Amino acid sequence: MAVSGPSSLSQSITQQLQLMQAQRNAESARQRARSLQAQASDAQRTADRAQENARTLKSDAALAQDASARADQSLQATKSWMQTKSQLGSIYTRIAAAQKEASAQGVTNAQGQVLGTVVDVTA
Repeated sequence: MAVSGPSSLSQSITQQLQLMQAQRNAESARQRARSLQAQASDAQRTADRAQENARTLKSDAALAQDASARADQSLQATKSWMQTKSQLGSIYTRIAAAQKEASAQGVTNAQGQVLGTVVDVTA
């Protein structure tokens, strides 16, 4: 029995050491799980911010596209206006030249008789 006493004590100590090791392992696993959970939460918050940023960028891109379309329309309207202005200037020049020529020739009636000259009163 004396032999079984120390052997029993040795087994008890071994079991106690194994129990302590299992407790350390369990605590280590809990700490690892908490750490991973915190990392997952951080990653989720980062993903949420990135998704919100993507939505904002998409909205900004749509607004920029609209502004670009309006700028193109404005450019086309300006080009059209400048072309019309140029054409009107050309017409005005031709009318002024025709008036000048007509005033130099005088005014004729329906029978072709010269009655006088046109006086330009534009000032």
